[in-house]
Amino acid sequence: MIIAFCICNTILAQTNKNDSVQLKQIEDAWHPAYVTHDIHLIEKALADDFIDLGRTGGRINKKQVLDNFVKDSSQYEYCEPYDMEFKIYTSSAIVMGRTKEKGISANKPFANEYFW
Repeated sequence: MIIAFCICNTILAQTNKNDSVQLKQIEDAWHPAYVTHDIHLIEKALADDFIDLGRTGGRINKKQVLDNFVKDSSQYEYCEPYDMEFKIYTSSAIVMGRTKEKGISANKPFANEYFW
């Protein structure tokens, strides 16, 4: 029984690592969409049932993310995710991380760092 548990645990760990790599690639791909203002990158990256628990504790879905994106007139120098953690479950995942961004909004420079 212990051998079977070890084998299953190893397979699960490998699957979670592969899933984590894919999720990191998705995060790395859609954050730069803010710099290029390419909504298609976000539409493609986010699942239909995506939920964002934002930096202020608010909860928004994919449609709301896209609506906010369209309204955003900021000019970004960069928008980069980092320090990500992944919790992988059978049919879902939780991704936690931080983002740093820099740019100009309403003719004023900004530099933000936040947790999500």
